[in-house]
Amino acid sequence: MREESISKSLVGSTVFRPDIQGLRAVAVLAVVCHHAGLSVPGGFVGVDVFFVISGYVITSLLIRSLHQENRIDLRSFYERRIRRLIPALTLVLVATLAVTFLLGSPFDNQQEITAQTAIGAITLSANAVIFLKSGGYFATPPTNNPLLNTWSLSVEEQFYLVFPLVLLGLWIIGRKIRHRVSQEKFVLLGLILFGTASFLLSVTMSFGFIHLRLSDPNWFAFYSSPTRAWEFALGGITYLVFRNGTGRVASRVLFWVGIIGILASSLLISEAMVFPGWVVLFPVTATAAVLVGGTNSPFGHRLLSNRGMVILGGSSYSWYLWHWPFIAFGVMLFPDISSITFYAAVLSLPVSLLTTRYLENPIRFSKNLGGNRSWLILGASIAIVTALSGSLLLGARSAWWNTNITSMMNQVSQDHLWLTANCNSEIPIQERRQECTWNSGATGEPIYLLGDSLAGSLGEAVLGAGEALGRPVIAGTQGACPFIGNEIYIDGTLNSDCTDFVIESSRWLAQQPPTAIVLSSSLGYLGMDTLDLAFPIGTQQTNNFDAKTEKYLEGLGHTVQRFTSAGHTVHVVLPPPGFPFTIYGSDAWYPSQCNTLQALSDISGCGVTRPEVEVFAETAALYAEVSAVVEAAGGFTIDYGTEVCTRGKCSTNVDNFWLYLDGSHISVGFSEQLAPLLTKYIK
Repeated sequence: MREESISKSLVGSTVFRPDIQGLRAVAVLAVVCHHAGLSVPGGFVGVDVFFVISGYVITSLLIRSLHQENRIDLRSFYERRIRRLIPALTLVLVATLAVTFLLGSPFDNQQEITAQTAIGAITLSANAVIFLKSGGYFATPPTNNPLLNTWSLSVEEQFYLVFPLVLLGLWIIGRKIRHRVSQEKFVLLGLILFGTASFLLSVTMSFGFIHLRLSDPNWFAFYSSPTRAWEFALGGITYLVFRNGTGRVASRVLFWVGIIGILASSLLISEAMVFPGWVVLFPVTATAAVLVGGTNSPFGHRLLSNRGMVILGGSSYSWYLWHWPFIAFGVMLFPDISSITFYAAVLSLPVSLLTTRYLENPIRFSKNLGGNRSWLILGASIAIVTALSGSLLLGARSAWWNTNITSMMNQVSQDHLWLTANCNSEIPIQERRQECTWNSGATGEPIYLLGDSLAGSLGEAVLGAGEALGRPVIAGTQGACPFIGNEIYIDGTLNSDCTDFVIESSRWLAQQPPTAIVLSSSLGYLGMDTLDLAFPIGTQQTNNFDAKTEKYLEGLGHTVQRFTSAGHTVHVVLPPPGFPFTIYGSDAWYPSQCNTLQALSDISGCGVTRPEVEVFAETAALYAEVSAVVEAAGGFTIDYGTEVCTRGKCSTNVDNFWLYLDGSHISVGFSEQLAPLLTKYIK
């Protein structure tokens, strides 16, 4: 995430800029504090600060070479980049792969994704791997990919690979037409045009105006080099226009405006915003202002150039590399300690300082490792990382050649019918395709399955009941959309797809001949701070737990009564016991919490058990309210908690039979086992 902090004049003098090292320290502190769970919601903009610094410094190096030699020694440039970046990266990748075998999980593709990302990181393509495999950056828990942070390293390495060629090309073209404009001005013009195009692409893809046939153009804008290139270009433009600085007063103003801008961006920008979008302009331009202001702002220069900041900035690359794996493995080892991310981030700092002193700098400044030896370092690194990654990938995909792991993997990774039949949709139930009608050859009255993912996980049970009763089943399911008469707001934004789906489907169902309706939805919405409910539609939404509970029950009662008034028989299936909570779904159990060593030694220990009395204490009062509302509206409730809880305990699994896919959703196998129970109720 860094390069030499130097600015070289056209006459050949070398000026060390310790303030740039200090600025790197600011950038890495922002990123690490954000990942460590401190109150720095926009700390991820530290990556953008790094990008601008790299553009500024690399442009200064290359422009000096062009002025002095009228060429760029590409071989020498790439060899320096190899010695600077590859050794520390290789060490971190090897260590992460080794620990991932021990502490990582063969479930949920965690080990596979880590291995694939490691190969991407050593071959300059981690950003592409992460975009394709991990998707969203902010929604990815650290345990899912201990190498998630390497996306930005690949973006920067791709810049190092391409930018010298771009600059050299512009310089050569400018030389041919320099009777009209100087070579350097032509380079500047090219960077401005190139940067503008990149920025426009970034903004339009962030907001989805241009998607290039991608399902997630916003994440492409986040991870890709073409949409981030303008940040490097702005660094280059800043150097070309302001390398000699400005007046003292202007420098001071720019420096402080820039510092305040970076700090404000770190504190005010959040994951909820469209990013990079246009909001990234603030930290990027603020960084450019600090780079300009630092040339002639004595106090600002001293602020960033003190020994501590320079040392931290000098180790910023290593700290950036190490901190995320430390956090990921800390969470794996101590998932119940909320502050573990902070302690892990702090612990990674001394390791980073040692890496810089005993690995980075010795190789970087060695006089014996130039030329072909640099390429040998790269080749050996690629071979080692690829071999280790391939071994981890093969082992994970083979379930470590263990029959118990294979059995669990097959059970917890099997998708429910509502997903495989593409019935997770906002399309009203009457407009759904034939794939969402199961047991379609049956001649009895249809059974309608309505609700969110909890309803979807009951698909096999309801289908089994339909087959036993000779009735087709029609799935009206949509994830994160409870089939109640409420409006749902997420982070203050109305989920109109859910509202429209429920309204249109309810209107149509109320006009159909009397039949059976099975309705199920999570109660975890009540415990989500980011989710508001409103009832009736169009009224003021509320986020308070008690008020949300009241709105939820009113909406549920309204929906059930509407259907029973039309002659339907309505069965509301209560949520199963959750792990570790039923109502508050935070920190839910996932199979990926089980590491390889645990899975190999005792597969049954990969699950979670709760005392039945604890589950009852959590849910009894709310379930009683739900049952009372449903019964008052003429419906019935089904509670299959007793199928999960036996002998005073509720468990995700019985030996190596897995009842749950995660802390909230039951497995396909367990859903199939519930078919006789639902048959008895539906009749």
